[in-house]
Amino acid sequence: MTIRIRTDRHLVRANHRSVRYVLAELTAPAKPADPTGTDTGRPPVNLAFVVDRSGSMSGDKIRLAKQAVEEALARLGPDDRFAIVVYDDQIDVVVRTTKATADARRDAVDRLSRIDARGSTDLGGGWLRGCEQVALALEADGVNRCLLLSDGLANVGITDRDALTTHAVELRARGVSTSTFGVGDDFDEALLQSMASAGGGHFYFIADAATIRDHITSEVGEALDIVARAVSVEVVAPAGVTVESLSPYPTRVRSSGTEILVGDLVSGEQIRVVLRFAFPYGKPGERMGVALSVVDRDDVLDQDVGRLH
Repeated sequence: MTIRIRTDRHLVRANHRSVRYVLAELTAPAKPADPTGTDTGRPPVNLAFVVDRSGSMSGDKIRLAKQAVEEALARLGPDDRFAIVVYDDQIDVVVRTTKATADARRDAVDRLSRIDARGSTDLGGGWLRGCEQVALALEADGVNRCLLLSDGLANVGITDRDALTTHAVELRARGVSTSTFGVGDDFDEALLQSMASAGGGHFYFIADAATIRDHITSEVGEALDIVARAVSVEVVAPAGVTVESLSPYPTRVRSSGTEILVGDLVSGEQIRVVLRFAFPYGKPGERMGVALSVVDRDDVLDQDVGRLH
């Protein structure tokens, strides 16, 4: 893991408070090659597909959403798991979490084909039910993720963006991540983007059938290239200096410093974290050092530390 740090300025004022901005660029290491040449598999995935069937999804939208789920099911193997949840103002578990056998996948496609748009939009309730299905069979070394396909126009149940984002952070801490798919061209991008960022997953825009395959390949296939899990950037600053993340990642403040929770990283992935530091009054010539380090759940990354003075 490499970390590159850039700042807008290197000096702070002595007689006034100062605000400085820092860009931390992280590059995940490449996944080591398998010397035997036999590593053609991937860790199992445990997914829940949550499909919005509300009235606003009628026509092409629900057709594209169902097509995306079918494409994903075709890429699952017998060691993977999946569930399917659909919602409008009512929530139905179409397929409870199950192994992705050929028979289970065929049955799921058949059941999904009968779903049509109707009713209002309990996005929060449908999504949480999908996360519940994932949580029932967590894979310790796999990808546990809820895939929400919606136009994001929530109008029943939990409709507040901040509340849904908070739930995404909490579920992520329990091992269930969230990726979102905006369907059509009038979805609530701010909502779906914030849920995915807070949930440690990805946000995609499905404009037409041609975009589905690449997006689904990313979600189902990314387990093959994960090199570090539960990655975070730890920031240690002098007393009196406040740290704020301006990037869409959850932040946790501890006695030892501030953590920015980045999530799982795949081989060669590059991410950027923008930080704002507020410095107190200082003394002329005084040095105020800030340290940034990258850590992960399994300690597989080198403890690369970047420093600012």
